Amino acid sequence: MKILKLPSGGKFYETPYGLFPSVTTILQATMPAEGRTRLRNWHKRNGSEAEKLRFLAAERGKVIHKLIEARFKGEDQECPTDVSEFWNEARKILGAIGEVVASEKPVYHRGLQYAGTLDLLAYWQGILTLFDFKTSHREKRSQWLTDAKLQIAAYRRAYESLFGLSIPQGLIMVITPNRVQIFSLETEELEEYGGEWLNRLGQYQHLPLYRQLFSNIA
Repeated sequence: MKILKLPSGGKFYETPYGLFPSVTTILQATMPAEGRTRLRNWHKRNGSEAEKLRFLAAERGKVIHKLIEARFKGEDQECPTDVSEFWNEARKILGAIGEVVASEKPVYHRGLQYAGTLDLLAYWQGILTLFDFKTSHREKRSQWLTDAKLQIAAYRRAYESLFGLSIPQGLIMVITPNRVQIFSLETEELEEYGGEWLNRLGQYQHLPLYRQLFSNIA
């Protein structure tokens, strides 16, 4: 699917049923007040370096995702030296992942009208699992990963609607220079975050800005 990037930073996917907003765009637009406060405080702490740090983190994440994708395709891809510590840790755990069903696959939900690209759908300890990979210089706590959990819930619902395949488990892997943290989401928790995802999606679709943008694009 082609992706249309807006000047505002939002993304829309061209699906067979029209243009659908991306999962990440929806989450950014509906960020709770406490999340916006944390983001403002982070920008204040880092001052003029904030945008540079944000850009470097995003680029690092893209490189690691490409390396992971290439590995599961059986391709050789040279690792840049500036992310070698992250990649060395990632490789230690990637070997434990079983049969791959889908990697970096665009998905959409026709009825709910959203789209996105899942990182990996594969077997983990014999269970079909939806993976989300994150990179970070510091370790994370589970409560800091709400958006990652909502992403998994959104991609799960979209994939199941497209292919009729039940996905019972989600897994977030936070790759740091020292270790890989693993946070699992069982079916019950996935359902809970699925409900929260629907709430955030509903908020987004009622935003005046969304209606204006969508009418202009359509």
